[in-house]
Amino acid sequence: DLETLAKRVNEKFGDSSQGIATLVPQAIASTIKSASGIHSFYYDIRTDDFLDKWLEQLFEEVKQVKKDNKYKDETILQCFKVPIIELNSAKFDISLVFKNLKSKDWTISKYLESNTFIKQIIVKNYSSSIQLRFVDFKTYSVQNKFEDTVRDFAGNGGIHKKDRFLHEFINTKNFMNELNKNELFSIDTSNNQLKNKKLNEFKYKEYLFEPAKYKKRQDYLKYFNILDSRILIEPIDFMINLMFKYEIDMLANQSVAQSSNAIKYSMAYIVFDTNGNYNSECADKSIEITQCYW
Repeated sequence: DLETLAKRVNEKFGDSSQGIATLVPQAIASTIKSASGIHSFYYDIRTDDFLDKWLEQLFEEVKQVKKDNKYKDETILQCFKVPIIELNSAKFDISLVFKNLKSKDWTISKYLESNTFIKQIIVKNYSSSIQLRFVDFKTYSVQNKFEDTVRDFAGNGGIHKKDRFLHEFINTKNFMNELNKNELFSIDTSNNQLKNKKLNEFKYKEYLFEPAKYKKRQDYLKYFNILDSRILIEPIDFMINLMFKYEIDMLANQSVAQSSNAIKYSMAYIVFDTNGNYNSECADKSIEITQCYW
């Protein structure tokens, strides 16, 4: 999960005054699921080159995933492309880390996109056989919103609930000062000028419950960021188990259509009898196609 900050690049131009901003990465969190359990890690803008450090740890973490999924028969060749699944609902997350996917230690070996989103990016580590396969969860579902994905695929809304972080007014100029404060965000900070929306009083009171547990706003941001990555575990597991009922490896597919097609053939195979008689017999009168008939 990636959080961003707004950076103003042109506050005034021409005859009118208009704030033009670009987004820069602020914090990133990942949740790893292995045979030993589930754990998360987090980096933010306070750490130099934090996206590179996040990728370094990602490569280290997947070494355990590689061990967990190793074939018992070591004579069988195995290619390790460990899936890193995210929900790029805003459609810009992956573009903000794209330049970090190429360095002296790793590079992009494969890239696949559709007209609407990037389906997968495979990043190869030069010093090991491990490859990271960045996949958008929209490859396996048609949902574009995080909340809809959790609602439809997490079962009873999931164990974890998505929280809210009032970050609309935080930017590259004030983030250090604002995030180090102890007090909670006021309701006025929820104004989203881009969408022209604001939290109502009821939702604001709901928001106050969780941040009150943390000493600083920065501590709550870390919790919020990690939670967003943790929540997606349940929808992913649900889809994997759903496909496995049809003996299909969901992670091997690259589109909803491909998964649906695999289910169709799996259902046909279930009722297929290898000893059955499937000779086609037709009692219909044949038709002679003449030029006149045509």
